[in-house]
Amino acid sequence: MTSTQAAITSLEASQRNQGAILQDLQTQVGILARQNTTRALGTLPATTVPNPRDPHQHQQLDAIFTRSGKTISVDPVPARQE
Repeated sequence: MTSTQAAITSLEASQRNQGAILQDLQTQVGILARQNTTRALGTLPATTVPNPRDPHQHQQLDAIFTRSGKTISVDPVPARQE
């Protein structure tokens, strides 16, 4: 077998391999597309966990500490009546 024939055989094998890889990628994209369209609009794909803090409990900020260590006091703001 000449070097040209060996190169052609190698290229043909490489082309077949790339064709198989392309077919696998098309299958994977199709699966992802189906998964994306089967979920109802406006819903999340996983179960969410609610915030464990009580929504009626308001935390207050008493002071701010900067990186340099300077303290900035904050005047308390009355909580909103809901």
